[in-house]
This record gives sequence, structure tokens and C-alpha cells, in this order.
Amino acid sequence: MAAFSGAKILAVMATSPLWRNSMDLEQISEALQQLSQEDMGELSRRMVTAVRQSEFQPTNTVDLFITQACNLRCDYCFVGRKKPRHATEEQLHRAVDFVLKESANAKQVKFVLFGGEPLLRKDLVRSVAEYSRRRGRETGKQVIFELTTNGTLIDDDALELAHEFGFNYLISIDGDRCSHDLHRKMPDGSGSFDTIVDKIPLVQRWDGHGAAGRVTVNPDTIGRLARGIRELVEIGFTFFLIAANEDVTWSREDLDEYGRQLEEVARFYIKVNEKERRVQIPTFMEPLEVKQKRFTHLWGCHAGRGRLAIDCDGRIFPCARFAGLQDDEGVYQLGTLEDGITEWAARRRVSYDDPQTRYHCLACEYHEYCTGGCPATSFQNCGSVFRPTEVFCAVAKTTLKILKEMPEVAQIWPLPTEAPYEKADSCETEAPSGGQPELEGEHIQPIS
Repeated sequence: MAAFSGAKILAVMATSPLWRNSMDLEQISEALQQLSQEDMGELSRRMVTAVRQSEFQPTNTVDLFITQACNLRCDYCFVGRKKPRHATEEQLHRAVDFVLKESANAKQVKFVLFGGEPLLRKDLVRSVAEYSRRRGRETGKQVIFELTTNGTLIDDDALELAHEFGFNYLISIDGDRCSHDLHRKMPDGSGSFDTIVDKIPLVQRWDGHGAAGRVTVNPDTIGRLARGIRELVEIGFTFFLIAANEDVTWSREDLDEYGRQLEEVARFYIKVNEKERRVQIPTFMEPLEVKQKRFTHLWGCHAGRGRLAIDCDGRIFPCARFAGLQDDEGVYQLGTLEDGITEWAARRRVSYDDPQTRYHCLACEYHEYCTGGCPATSFQNCGSVFRPTEVFCAVAKTTLKILKEMPEVAQIWPLPTEAPYEKADSCETEAPSGGQPELEGEHIQPIS
């Protein structure tokens, strides 16, 4: 009977899921006896890692922190305190290599370049983009990018960078001037709305499709939501992610007003797209039957499954929101770039998608149509990743009620229905991967 070296058994047992077909049990027993104590330790480590990694889908999205510094002082920012700390070029390159390895057999990897304000360090943005694109070619993977920005530093250089690397920029803008400037201020206390709006003609010169906005709604601005969306469309925005700030207190009256405002936004969305598809709002782009198909047996978001975040210190988290909790100390840390992912129990808990774990949701009439909320926000406000906030539930019910009573709103510009759940990401910090859907021969990107 042929003997197997330590290297042979390590290679076969640790890398092939079909190792039982490669050697019979007698051969395996003989081979194991030949291993040194060091080899046995290495074999155990590799096999435990392989088993653990088999629990999670390959990483295909990472929130990569470029800097923690920011030129604004927004009072609700979930990233935490603004510090003059930046990632190093060497660390960013290590992060790219780590992510590409974690992506396993995924054909596409998305880097969401994050901050702070990433455009404070366009040199690092270019460096990570150039390196990840080169490494993507070497590993046979398509690498795509997004960059979340407050919009105040957009200039020709930033847009040339976006054009060169195919960035999708998502601009944080919270409606009309009054609503936006109430919470998104410069360090001297002045508002940032006019600075951002002045950049939109520049964006349109580089890309004729318009700008994409991330609109965060607060209790003291909810009464102006619909008006703000209309005004932003007039300014040149054509894509909106709308989300409520769940980290503050909402009264019952505030939540009722959210429902009224969102209905008004839905009516405007139908009207503005009557003659020509001009505006996209993902809130309205998925019919109830599609939601039910996707979420009946699955809960939670992408965090910890196909998504990770790496902060400026090289710490690994399930997503950017977890990295910013507890005044930027973070919670549910999964590991570091130095050691890799080591906290498997934490990762398993965050990414557990069994509906039975959402005890508080099972009695809800909409539980088959819903993701169950952001786990990081749930942890921060409710002490558990399994318990959604009251604000999330109210907003989700309002949205689903609109889709039920106004089904035509989801027929205007529906999201592709063939995409599997694991490639759908409900994280409120970003636009759909790769830009807006291709429809009727058109390819429109949210902003570049």
C-alpha cells in the first residue's frame, strides 16, 4: 500500500471536500501516524478554518475605511468621533489581498471606500483603486468600487478618478436646505447644503445621468421629506436611498408623519416617471411578491456573511456600522488583518439568518416581507442584534403598506427579480452594485 507524506495528506485533506474519495480510511490512518506533531497542528488548524469558512458565503463586499477624518460635523453620524487618523497605503493593500482571498470563488468583489470623508485622501483612494484592480486581474476577479461622500470635496480631480475607475459616488444630502443644514454642518456651524449643490453641475458635466443621494430623515425634518425630494430632483439628483435615523427618539406623531410623507413621495415618483424614466428610489422598486420570495425563510442583512468592514486600524467587523459603535471602539470585532478572522462565534451570531431567532417579529403580519432590521442599529438601541427598533418596524410597515395599496409604484422601474438573496444588499449606506439596473437597452449609473 502506497505511503502518503505529511505534505500529501495536508494538501488532500485540508483543500479537497472530496478527500474521502481520494484515500480509504486505512490509508488515512496510516498517513496520520506519519505526521509530526507540528504537521498535526497545522492540519487541525487548516481543517477547522475550512469547516468554519464553509458556514459563510464568500466575501464579495467590504467597507474599507480610508480615513476617520472629516470636514463636516454631522450630529447623527454613526461612524463616531472624527479623528485625524488615516489608513496607511501598506495597510490598505494588505486589506485588498485579505478580501480577495476571503472572496474565495466569488467572481466580483466590491470595495465601498469609506470614512470619515474619503475624498480628504484622494491619494489613498487612487492607490487602493490601482492596487485592487491590478490584483483583481491577477486573481481573475472583477473589482468594482463605490465611494460614500458628503459631496463637499467633489471636484474635477475626484470625478476624473471616478471616471477612470468606474466609481459610483453616493452623496449624503438630507433633502432641502432647511432639513439638510439642520444636522449636516461645517466645523464653524454653518450649513453644507449650498456647497454640495454647487457641485451638481460639475457632476452632470462628467456624467449626464444625474447624482445619487442618501437622504437621512430625522423627526425634526420628516415634515419636509417629500418637498426635499422634489427639490433635489429639480437640482439634478435622480437616485435616492431614503432612511430614518433610528438612533433618536421618534414620537407616534412623527412616525405617522413619516407614513404620510412617504406616500407623497410615492405619488411624486409615479408622476415624475410617467413619460420617461428619470428617477429611481429603491424603496419602491421591489413588489411585495418579490420581497416575500426573498425573505420568507431568510432574515438579516449582508453583514458578516458576504460583507465585512476593515477600519483604519486594520480591525475587521461585520460592516461599517459595527465598526462605529461605542464611540468608534466598535462591537462584534471579528479579527484583524494581522491574525485574520478569529472570532467565529461573533460572526456566526451576527449573520444567523434563521427567522425563528427573531422572536419579536414572528407575530407581525409583514414578517415574511422584511429583513428584520439592521443588526448593528438593533444592538445599539435594543441591546440585541435580533430585536429591530420600533422606528425600523414602523417604517417597514409603512413601506409595505404603500406597496400593497399602490402596487403600480413597483412596476415603474422594478429591480431585477432573478438575483439571489445573497447578492441583494439592503444596507442603507450604498447604491445598488454596479449602478442602476439595465432596462430596455439602457445602462444608467447613479452617479460617477
